[in-house]
Amino acid sequence: MGFYLNAENGKIVNCGNFDITSETTKSYAVSEEVYYNYMKHEDRYYIENDEVVEDPEFITRLTAANKKDFENKFLETSKGNYRLQPKGYANAQQSVDTINNMVNALNGLPENVANMIIFYPTPDFSDEEQCTEEWLVAHQYTAEPMTKEEWTTYYIEFSTKYAQKQYKQETA
Repeated sequence: MGFYLNAENGKIVNCGNFDITSETTKSYAVSEEVYYNYMKHEDRYYIENDEVVEDPEFITRLTAANKKDFENKFLETSKGNYRLQPKGYANAQQSVDTINNMVNALNGLPENVANMIIFYPTPDFSDEEQCTEEWLVAHQYTAEPMTKEEWTTYYIEFSTKYAQKQYKQETA
C-alpha cells in the first residue's frame, strides 16, 4: 500500500492507496503529506511535465480565504481579536455593553470581570491548523484588569471599530 494521485488526460481526478495505472489512468506515487493535502484541497496540485506539482497560487488563495473567514467572525482591537458572535449574546457590541455596565457599577474592570472578556490571537492564515476553532480556543486569553479610564478608552475604540465593521458589511 502506498499513496497515489491518479490522473486522466493529464488532470488529477482522485487519490488512492494503490497504483491503478491503465490505458486511461496514470498513478503518481506521492508522499503521505501530499496525499492528505490533496484529500483536503483537490485544487492544490496539478500535473506538469508528467510530474505532480503544487500550484504556486494555492497558498495565496488559502491564506486569503482563511483571512476573510476570520475577519467575518472576529473584530480586531488593540487588546486582541474579539468574537463578533460571543456565546450568550446577540452580538459583540451587546456583550461589551454588558461589561461596560459592570465597569460603571464597579468603577473599574476588576480581575473577576476581566476574566469574562475573551480575546484571540491573529493566526497565521497560511497555516490551516491555526485557523481551526480548536487552535483558537487553545490560544485564547482574557483581558487584564483596567481602571475605569482605561476601560472607557478601550470601550470607545471597540464601539467605533464595531460600528465601522457593521457599516462596511451593510454597504458591501
